[in-house]
Amino acid sequence: LSEKRIRARGLFEPAAVNELLRQHRDGSNDWTMHIWQLLTLELWMQVFVDGGWKTPARESIARGQSTCSF
Repeated sequence: LSEKRIRARGLFEPAAVNELLRQHRDGSNDWTMHIWQLLTLELWMQVFVDGGWKTPARESIARGQSTCSF
């Protein structure tokens, strides 16, 4: 959740995310679920938008081959 990464995605205001993280760190607010959601969204974006998912299954799907056995 770096400012650089947040700015590059363009989905959220970096200052707002930084404030949320600051409040969580100093204990003034419990933003656990919000931070978890931001992290999982970023990981999802890395895998499915940025193409970070590199597995044999993905390569098979890209070639049009089914990976299901049923």
